[in-house]
Amino acid sequence: MVRVLLIECRRLCQEALQTLIDGDGEMCTVAIAKDSNQALNAAMMLRPDVVLVDIDGNESDCFDTIALLRQALGDLPIVVVAGRCLDSGIRRALELGVLGYVLKDEGFGVVRRAMVAALSGQHLYSARVMDRIETGELSVERENRTRLDALTARERQLLPLLARGMSLKEACVVLSISYKTADKHKTNLMNKLDIHDRVELTRYAVREGLIEP
Repeated sequence: MVRVLLIECRRLCQEALQTLIDGDGEMCTVAIAKDSNQALNAAMMLRPDVVLVDIDGNESDCFDTIALLRQALGDLPIVVVAGRCLDSGIRRALELGVLGYVLKDEGFGVVRRAMVAALSGQHLYSARVMDRIETGELSVERENRTRLDALTARERQLLPLLARGMSLKEACVVLSISYKTADKHKTNLMNKLDIHDRVELTRYAVREGLIEP
């Protein structure tokens, strides 16, 4: 029986994932943790075979929790599930040695396969996640920096405004900067992202979770 520690902060998602895990017949949920303290305590006391983390509740906190588990328990197999294919999440997963990264639209069968693979020290990332890595959309070099990391703070502020369809003049008012400055930031950010029109910029912003679809 594969013993799973589930890290999930939302009650409904806890119940759904626990039902799927416990109903598998070859897996069982040994504990559910809502935060890093609970996760670390459960992992230290129960020594689960694998950890399943839903990063949609709070991606930053979830990866901080994974980092703590890594420090305390070394090579404990960890699999994450996510609703969206974001460079930020993929990069952190790579940095922390997460063995499985599964998108929720693929279903529990893929999550299960990722957990089984992790038990053997093997990676199983969703196809779309691998595409982001293998096609160069996500750089795994230079400390796994993404194209988004290359933007300045002001360029990061301007990007979602333009992606939502706001004119450059309107964005100037929101950011309290001159048109000339805004135009320079726009040119720089599109060059850094290798994006050449507003439609492509909007698609990128949606994919990276900067704006809602």
